[in-house]
Amino acid sequence: MNQQVSYALPRPGKALWGVLVTVFAVAIAAALAEKTVGAALVRWLSCRVDDVLHGQVWRLVTSGVLTPPGDIVALLLQLLALYLFGTTVERRWGGKRLIGFLVTAVVVGNVFAILVGWIAGLAGATGPLLRPQVMAGPDAAITALIIAWARENPDSVIRLYFVIPVKAKYFIWFTVGTCVFLLVRGEPTSESVAALFAGVLVGLALAGQPSFVRRTWLKVRLAMLRRKSASLAADELLASVKSEPRRARPPGAPPLRLVQGGLEDVLRKRKPPKDKRYLN
Repeated sequence: MNQQVSYALPRPGKALWGVLVTVFAVAIAAALAEKTVGAALVRWLSCRVDDVLHGQVWRLVTSGVLTPPGDIVALLLQLLALYLFGTTVERRWGGKRLIGFLVTAVVVGNVFAILVGWIAGLAGATGPLLRPQVMAGPDAAITALIIAWARENPDSVIRLYFVIPVKAKYFIWFTVGTCVFLLVRGEPTSESVAALFAGVLVGLALAGQPSFVRRTWLKVRLAMLRRKSASLAADELLASVKSEPRRARPPGAPPLRLVQGGLEDVLRKRKPPKDKRYLN
């Protein structure tokens, strides 16, 4: 029986509550003191490419708690997405894995965006669509979370735009299509479009039963164990051969030599009988 996303306010766990409160608190702090403390807070937390390349790597993580300053609608939509999809995933994974997953999505999204920007720069691109100098927002983490929810609940049903029922396994393609649409539209966002595609890859790699990463690791581990088992068997066989006692030759025994002979040699040297009846 198909399950549907429940809009009866499911209760999030402690980890998801921490994420929601942190994103909301940072947004309020930046909005209340936009020109003074808030501006400095956003500047210190955002992922600035030049600063990251000069060693300020914490920006790869902290940029995920920022939202567009003063954009209440964007803040509410991001919190709603984290809440709706994160509640189910947290219940299945646990809080620690959820936090690690979201942090990984933010970091991979920023790193991938910086790499794409560097490649685009070599190709002569200068626009902020592929070469943003400042990135902020949880969109990469939300994209990865949506993919993770769909991978963990492939037969669940979500009502697209609260009207159209869509199975989760097909909702993945809708999410990828949205990323492609943003890329084709060409309008810069608070994060690089490349970060959204990185979120899709993180969701596909780290979610599922089992996930692609875990399945790959299990195959590698199995191959290592098989190789180790074969090596141990060969070592045991060699040790048993070396430990087998050799019989000592008695004193005065002649040296070993190969003696030719056998039934074939006897029959070959035997003369046939003169009476032909014995030949039948």
